Amino acid sequence: AVGQEEEILKHPDGCTLRFEFFEASEKKEGEEAPIGGNAVGMEPECGGLHVLELQSAHLRQETDHQLTMQLATQHNVPQPLRFALLARVRAARGFASLVQRRQLASIR
Repeated sequence: AVGQEEEILKHPDGCTLRFEFFEASEKKEGEEAPIGGNAVGMEPECGGLHVLELQSAHLRQETDHQLTMQLATQHNVPQPLRFALLARVRAARGFASLVQRRQLASIR
């Protein structure tokens, strides 16, 4: 256990979740719509860049799915990008363990 803690301290950035995305907003000509609106005849428009950063993700008590949903709701992550966010959450949390780090590396 001590060796594992020392390993984490050598690579603290590995347990930091960083997720960048462009907020997708949709609106009609001359009319603003709420984020994620799917009305017919509306064309998507790209919003600004959002950076989500969470340090020491491995210390959070929530499950991977709970943490993903919490972050997605809090930061208005578009629905199509939520699976990518879940993958980043799993990677950041798995980095704390040597075995999980090796698994993540073999999957990539």
